[in-house]
Amino acid sequence: MPGISSKKYYDTIKAAVEDEHTQLKRDANLRHLMLREKSGYAQFRDLQMAKNKTSASKFKVLEELDRYLIRFEKHFTGNGGKVMWANDAAEAVVKIKNILTTSEKGALYSSRKILDETGFFNSLKKKETVPLPGNTEENVAKIQEEKYSHQVWNVMDVSEEENHEKLRELFFPEEEVISAKALGRALRSNLIDEISEKDILISEADLLATDTGALVFYKNSGDEWLASARVKKHIVIAGIDRLIPSLEDLDVILPLHASASGSGEIHPVTDILTSPRKKGELDGPEELIVILVNNGRTDLLANKRTRKILTCIHCGACQNHCPVYALAGVAPYENSITGPYGVVTANTLSSEKPFDHLHYATTLCGKCSDVCPVDINLHEMMVFNRREAIKNGRTDEDVKRFIKAYKFVTASRRRMNLGPASLKNMLLKNHIGNYWGGGRALPKVAPKNFSQLFAEKHRS
Repeated sequence: MPGISSKKYYDTIKAAVEDEHTQLKRDANLRHLMLREKSGYAQFRDLQMAKNKTSASKFKVLEELDRYLIRFEKHFTGNGGKVMWANDAAEAVVKIKNILTTSEKGALYSSRKILDETGFFNSLKKKETVPLPGNTEENVAKIQEEKYSHQVWNVMDVSEEENHEKLRELFFPEEEVISAKALGRALRSNLIDEISEKDILISEADLLATDTGALVFYKNSGDEWLASARVKKHIVIAGIDRLIPSLEDLDVILPLHASASGSGEIHPVTDILTSPRKKGELDGPEELIVILVNNGRTDLLANKRTRKILTCIHCGACQNHCPVYALAGVAPYENSITGPYGVVTANTLSSEKPFDHLHYATTLCGKCSDVCPVDINLHEMMVFNRREAIKNGRTDEDVKRFIKAYKFVTASRRRMNLGPASLKNMLLKNHIGNYWGGGRALPKVAPKNFSQLFAEKHRS
């Protein structure tokens, strides 16, 4: 377990905190998203009502999840699609691989995050074909060697200039200057070639409408739509928390998600897929398969203190405003489930467990709860998870010893007064400083303690 006192874990965070160059790039990107968030929210006459409606709609599904799952399956299969169920990450990986064995040309993926949650890429053996990126965002992330840097945006720690230069070196190595439009055309042309050569697409649905069995995808480009139109098989993976009661709910959810995520007033591309290609249609997959993944979501649902996290619309607003993410990036999270959402859920949803140390990757400032568009009290859930970890004995041994010693000393005024201030400052620096002092200015113990000051005042 990479516990809170793990040297490797702290060395990774220390390096991220000291990397001011990357912080500046991340900060610029985050400020850009916040400006777009503000302009997006300006379109709402009553923003709180939109938040309440979305939250209530999502929670309504959770209260009767079994019924809504059956309802979705009935409508989706009725449209010609196929539904598979995966209770955990391992089962999801097996089902994906079984489908991939039918491929003759290879596969593409348009969302890596759900695949990383299941541990799909880590499970691949040398003889197995690795799926390639099937949209612009994932393609750029691979070129930039960026991995799960954000819940929504694939490349957060790379500046526009760096991205431009890397693409120029890849596509136009002999040219010193090239326009952004030319780079975009080259990237898209390369992507279209890849799409034309593959016969399976793996993607993640953003929402599942139970009234029609429709799959909803919102993206910043039309690449996924293009890939889905050309491949023979389209595998759609979705957590069971992605259900919504009706397509009519999109009138609020779409602009709310776009605003909160920093996409603007509305997403550039929204795809609604209801069925595989039907007779007489010119494009679309011949086979459309949805894999519904549980992977711990019913455990979150069963706990009254954490169930509301499943109303999350995965906009990444909590991450955009998180001071821990702004300072250290993805270094504290060590997996694909990042940000405050990841702090709450990674220990349950990640294929690599446990992640109890993530309960401490937060300042508990509450900003994530303030900006959440569906009013999830994320910081309260973090405190609850800390308490549960401690209650169940899942706390690092070094932390246990420190808390025990701290309690022993502070429970007695006589023991607190022992030793000079210089000794106490040395202990703070050498012990607490190892854990929390690297990115902070540690307080100094006053030369005289309270008892000494009190006695001096009464003698004078």
